[in-house]
Amino acid sequence: MLAALLGSFWPYVVTAVGAVALWFGNSARQRAKGREQVEQDALLDTMKRKDKGHEAANDLRDADHDELVDSLRRNEGRWN
Repeated sequence: MLAALLGSFWPYVVTAVGAVALWFGNSARQRAKGREQVEQDALLDTMKRKDKGHEAANDLRDADHDELVDSLRRNEGRWN
């Protein structure tokens, strides 16, 4: 009796287990893709910030010393 009952439901059990396994596998893959995208975005942001910092440093090298001192004095009260 049990063997006949199990025999008739066996394809449904295998299909259900397979569907659950596919769902878990797909969700794990999507999480990995999302994590990879976040890491890439963070690296790109870091590179952009570094480039801006390098540009600012290059601009300061070519600037007039007196203008830089005056700019610091004008902005002194804003930094507190």
